[in-house]
Amino acid sequence: MKRILSTLCLLTFVTISCDKDEDSKDYTTVELLTASKWNLIDYYNEYYDNDTLNYTNLYDQIGPCIEDNELQFNLDSSLSYIANNPCSSGDVDLMGTWSLNDEETKIILDYTYPWEYNIVSISMDELIISDTLAFQSDNMFILQVSKYTR
Repeated sequence: MKRILSTLCLLTFVTISCDKDEDSKDYTTVELLTASKWNLIDYYNEYYDNDTLNYTNLYDQIGPCIEDNELQFNLDSSLSYIANNPCSSGDVDLMGTWSLNDEETKIILDYTYPWEYNIVSISMDELIISDTLAFQSDNMFILQVSKYTR
């Protein structure tokens, strides 16, 4: 009886350990990007004006026609922008390509022309990318941030 209980305890420990190892697996950036579709949940600008950090919420301005759209990164480097609830003829699905720089800190999205984004953070559940817009006439730089979840 003791031998059966010991065996059961050992099997339970091994099973829990294996589950824990799978949950803590280190995924590559490609694996994280291509695991499933991404949904936009936040979109905003940050900029300094007179040494004060300002925040402009853009997500509330894009409306329901865009906020439910999805990004799908595929293993073959193709990219799909899926317009789930088109409100006008301009709300269409787009196809393109994506690539990473060598350090995997930047992602290049190319629908009609390439646009480079910094990967601020990425996990299995969240992707945050940003790009910097520069307005030389005002000597102003705006950090535009997009936040996605699954």
